[in-house]
Amino acid sequence: KGQERMFPPLKVFEPDYCSDLMAGLLIYDLCCPESPANPSITLDNPTQLFESNGVHGGMWRFPYSMDSIGRASYFFGMF
Repeated sequence: KGQERMFPPLKVFEPDYCSDLMAGLLIYDLCCPESPANPSITLDNPTQLFESNGVHGGMWRFPYSMDSIGRASYFFGMF
């Protein structure tokens, strides 16, 4: 495992899980008329696409930016 274990809210997904998840989201976007990806749905802001089906692994609730933990991640990864 990587340095994400030192920063508890973060979750790194396994590649197989990510592939299945992204395929499911694509099918939802293509088949569901109420999906925000549907061009007939009016959005106030393009970032609303991420509100309904965004998978963030904890990054949106993490109190730090990834840039601010870079050195600490490198340091913890050495041990």
